[in-house]
Amino acid sequence: MARELRPRKARPSYSTALAPGSDDEAPVDDGSSSDDFRPPDNQGENEDDAEGEDDVDDASSQGNAPLDDGDDDVLVVQDAFSKGKFKAKPSKSSLRRPPALSAVLSRSGNRQQHALTMPASDHRHRTTPLYFRAARVERLVQPPNPFGQSKTCSTNNWAFNKAVSDRFSKACGHSVGRGPVWDFMEDRSWWRESQVVADGFTETEATRRPKVHGNVKVDEGLKIIDGQEAEIYLPSDSTSPSMKCFFGLPGKQIQKDLKTFDSFRMSEHTLGSEAHVFNAGGPVWGLDWCPIYVEDHPHRSYTQYIAIAPLPSKSHAPGIGVKCSAPSPACIQIWSFGPSPSSQDDVSNTSRSEKGKERATKHGEDFGETKCEMVLCIDCGPALEIKWCPLPSHDSWSYASSNNTRKLGLLAGSFEDGSLSIFVVPDPEDLRTKTMESPVYVSISPTICIELEETSIWTLDWANSESLAVGCTNGSIAVYNLKEALMHEKSMRDILPTHYISVHQSAVRSLQWVRQPRASADGVLKTAEDPCMIASGGYDGCEILTDLREGCGNIVNRTRDVVLAMSFAPYAVGIITIDLENVVKTFTLSPSILARGHLLLEAGGPIWSLHSSDYHPHLAIGSADGSVLTTNLLKSTRRSASMPFLYYKIFHLDYNRKTGEYRMLEQFLPQGLKKKTHVQEVPDRSTSGKKKSKKDDNVPTIPNTGAWSPEVSVTRVAWNNGGGLARAPLLASATASGLCRIDWLAGQFLKAKVPYGGIEYIRGEVLVEGGEMEEEDED
Repeated sequence: MARELRPRKARPSYSTALAPGSDDEAPVDDGSSSDDFRPPDNQGENEDDAEGEDDVDDASSQGNAPLDDGDDDVLVVQDAFSKGKFKAKPSKSSLRRPPALSAVLSRSGNRQQHALTMPASDHRHRTTPLYFRAARVERLVQPPNPFGQSKTCSTNNWAFNKAVSDRFSKACGHSVGRGPVWDFMEDRSWWRESQVVADGFTETEATRRPKVHGNVKVDEGLKIIDGQEAEIYLPSDSTSPSMKCFFGLPGKQIQKDLKTFDSFRMSEHTLGSEAHVFNAGGPVWGLDWCPIYVEDHPHRSYTQYIAIAPLPSKSHAPGIGVKCSAPSPACIQIWSFGPSPSSQDDVSNTSRSEKGKERATKHGEDFGETKCEMVLCIDCGPALEIKWCPLPSHDSWSYASSNNTRKLGLLAGSFEDGSLSIFVVPDPEDLRTKTMESPVYVSISPTICIELEETSIWTLDWANSESLAVGCTNGSIAVYNLKEALMHEKSMRDILPTHYISVHQSAVRSLQWVRQPRASADGVLKTAEDPCMIASGGYDGCEILTDLREGCGNIVNRTRDVVLAMSFAPYAVGIITIDLENVVKTFTLSPSILARGHLLLEAGGPIWSLHSSDYHPHLAIGSADGSVLTTNLLKSTRRSASMPFLYYKIFHLDYNRKTGEYRMLEQFLPQGLKKKTHVQEVPDRSTSGKKKSKKDDNVPTIPNTGAWSPEVSVTRVAWNNGGGLARAPLLASATASGLCRIDWLAGQFLKAKVPYGGIEYIRGEVLVEGGEMEEEDED
């Protein structure tokens, strides 16, 4: 016997419940049903009774209670992303809950949604310090001069308290320009060797970065050789003995033939440019500034030194984990960047235009000169990466040594023979005379040479003057303590690591220490101990944070690309790394938003190098498309029309494959961060409800291409982290063509308006009398 279906009661339709209108005219269902299932009669009666009770409860709770006669407020339902705001707050009696729908369509009343939405490209996490300090720091009181003495004053550090930290981070977000704002710069580095300063006293450059390794001497076995003997160590390319490159503005470019060790100032071709260009002779894979003690700067006229490590030729391609046979001749070049002699200044001024003369005379600016001082001839193969000891390790420059050769510093590097070698670099002032035009060639052997039988060392980074970490081609990370090894007079080779941890599934390509002090269980900082966190990226696409106390790594991000570059940013308090589609991202280490990150910019090609400064919040990026980019890490938390997210292209290198000629362009306009359309993001409320103007649609865009020549790749970028506050805006970069460049980059505020009335109010030197920063509505 077929079952009879129970009759369905008339109910309002779902569309009527959700649509605005009168409840009296709502259409109802006709009671028809196509179901073939008929439940038992007793079950239907029970369900009808239950449903009847629910209907009574819903009716009594949904508005059958009488309303106040004088209540005329109306609850308006608006779109979630509309810009309209409620003018009046409705009373509780006027808020009606909509009718209950079904189990699938029911809406919770006040349930909180815990699902995290992906932040849009307009969103930024505000930087918060990991710990607060009471010691005071130094800041500049006048615009810096790279070849002169800088005046400083004592001020509160950025982590003095939360108010100063918030004001400083917010004000830095309004900084625009290619480089830092000079009066906002501050040394935020931390070193175990730094002298402890009592609360309320000032940390100076001398106390924060003291001189180390005073007992280490230069190897007496070094030998000065002539240019003919040094030819096998120098980069060579028989097809192109000199490099032809065009410099200057478009339409006014001049071709120059650059031989190895040639250098010139860009001001000769581009008015107002403060850059220097020099030719290392081969593809450069290593570059780093030499740290100099602050009290020794005047004895060398504030001259800076930089190490350059080129490959033997443009066709040379290092293999991952492939050790070269010994001996394998290669070289490391030591270049100087210092003030130019007065005679050269007079000659350069005659070649400039009258406007250029007036500018140089008015400001008293010296563009300086770049010169190759010394070439270290080594037999351990070309360097894959080189880094100076991060603290000053040179001998005193206040006197001239007559018997022993003074040292310039300790230089560590990973080489193609698979070793980690540390050289005690001699001071070029003690080996060459002032009349020498060519560099001095020195045959030198490493003081410390570390080799691993089962793998090769690919990358390295110093934690301080004694601890050093290396990344291996088998995916392991090794940490070495070099204190005892540097005290021996003879070369050391049998050194065991303090830690040896397998982290990656393939070769480690980039590695950085997180230079922040560890803390005890009760929150006391252990400033006398080494850092314990290492960030690394490998060919497996993983970006991993490793805690040496745990002995294992934690994956922060995974990408479908090789992590070629990584940097720790003290100003961003996090790790700067790369992601898919040439994206630069930052991941913060603050406990409140641990591992949260945001996008900084999207480069035009694969990223070879990243570098952040200890003195300012600007990041430098070297790309495979021949561009060097800079951007501000402390951008505003929300993009608006008055505060866009900008990044700057410092220069761009092109190559003509038919003629073999290069072209270097500069003085580009700033570019804005593009919005992603293929990623689900939080909509931008600032533009919702607004019509796009035809002017926005007609903005020309330059299409990106992947057909770059390998010669134009910018392989290394490095800020000057060892020259003090006055030389922090110096940025060095190197390319696969052999061309290297040094830029002086300065920043400014938007519309020349300093937030909060000046740095004195931001730092808390002067009490703020209701002087909050004027902001526009960014929503």
